[in-house]
Amino acid sequence: MKRHPRSVAIAAILGLAVSACGSDSDSQSLAVSSVEFIGMPAPATAAEKADAYTTAKLRYNYSNGTSETIDLAYHTIFRTTDVVGGNMVGGLFDANDRPLTDNLGQMASDSPDGTSLLQIDGLAVPGATGKPLAMVTQFEYRELPPADGVSSGGFWSKLPAATGLALLDQDAKSGLLTAKSYQNVSFSGVYGGWQGGVKDAEGNQCVQDRICGPDNLRYADSIRTLFIGEDTGRRNNNYVWAYNVDTKKLSRILSVPMAAEATG
Repeated sequence: MKRHPRSVAIAAILGLAVSACGSDSDSQSLAVSSVEFIGMPAPATAAEKADAYTTAKLRYNYSNGTSETIDLAYHTIFRTTDVVGGNMVGGLFDANDRPLTDNLGQMASDSPDGTSLLQIDGLAVPGATGKPLAMVTQFEYRELPPADGVSSGGFWSKLPAATGLALLDQDAKSGLLTAKSYQNVSFSGVYGGWQGGVKDAEGNQCVQDRICGPDNLRYADSIRTLFIGEDTGRRNNNYVWAYNVDTKKLSRILSVPMAAEATG
């Protein structure tokens, strides 16, 4: 069975330093007074409709009344199943951090979802020559069945989701992002958080006191707590959890009905 990787990409403009030198009579650098996105037409051809692309532009307006317009570009940082720094992007693991494999090797999610690009003081990225950045990507459930000669049909929520941390190098001039390393974020401390199972008397396929179908994450460093919102159809309720990264305590703090995704 052929893999169907999906790409993780960013229009790399975050943190792009832009400055302009004034004339001889003005030795100070110009300040950016506003930024304007110039939109692109909707895709018209079949090729455009099947592609991820941009023809949009970005205009910087400066304090002296001048402006500069640059073309935006869509750049693929990596794709699921790519190997970066010896680790598979979007690779799936069991509750004990063992890679989940089929006849083709380690399985990977085919659904990269939420992405956060982070600038962290003091971050060191080996091999970086520009601005060091971190990127956290949340991968939703894999839809394709394992290539094991037996499984078939959609496998949505039957395999665990994943979260990955990539360290990036951002070119100071162009803003281009290059992945220097990638690693899976381990959830083994909370039993992996997802493997389902036999339905209980109420029809739940996930253990009530463990995470099931994590979809939305928010980390509050000031209280050292990771908030985890669920979006699953394998239990009669979705929960929001608070996980203290120091004490490893997992606490359910909100319950909503099935189909009501906990987002915030």
